[in-house]
Amino acid sequence: MTDNSNNPYAGPPAGSTPSGSSPYGATTPEPSAYGQAGAYGQAPADGESHSYGQAPAYGQVPAYGQGSGPTATAALAPWGKRVLASVLDGLLTLPGALLMTIGAGVMASGSGTSTVDPTTGEILTTGGDQGMITTGLVLVGVGWLLALVIQIYNRWVRGGRGQSWGKKVAGTWLVSERTGQPIGTGMAFVRDLAHYLDSLPLYLGYLWPLWDERRQTFADKMCGTVVTTVPPRQS
Repeated sequence: MTDNSNNPYAGPPAGSTPSGSSPYGATTPEPSAYGQAGAYGQAPADGESHSYGQAPAYGQVPAYGQGSGPTATAALAPWGKRVLASVLDGLLTLPGALLMTIGAGVMASGSGTSTVDPTTGEILTTGGDQGMITTGLVLVGVGWLLALVIQIYNRWVRGGRGQSWGKKVAGTWLVSERTGQPIGTGMAFVRDLAHYLDSLPLYLGYLWPLWDERRQTFADKMCGTVVTTVPPRQS
């Protein structure tokens, strides 16, 4: 018998299986780890990244105050910008206030001097000018009407669209905290009424944005609004 153990050209011994192959000539492929998919519906292990563009679970909403856009925390207007916008909006009513002040002065000048008759106790007015009193009343009425028109247009119409004149100069917008869009004229009016709560006590509500996480006044929290430094979302 010939010994083939030292023959480099000899094949494997009869009945043996070559390394890396299975019996009957079937080769067993080695699976590649790269790109291997998990079982259907199986969640990725900790530390693995999700597929690109994967949608959130059905009904899932972003965390409160997070993300990007006009209502994100980083986009909220600082307290100083809010004060600047309020001061500028208040200055717009000065013409009406000036007319009312002048009218009150004219009325006082035309009212004359009142004395009490010591005998009868009757109040006697001397030197009164009814024309001046009427003129003063007209000036007060016009001034009040002018201030009201400015308030309606600037604070409620323009403000309901996102920017009053003061906010435009300050570079801020008033939007809904939930949608990031302007709140409309009606809610702008309601928000101004709610500002009365900000003055109680000691104007604490106006100072609240200094330490509040969402930089909101009491009126903002009631109406669900925020003041931001970026434009509203397009509907």
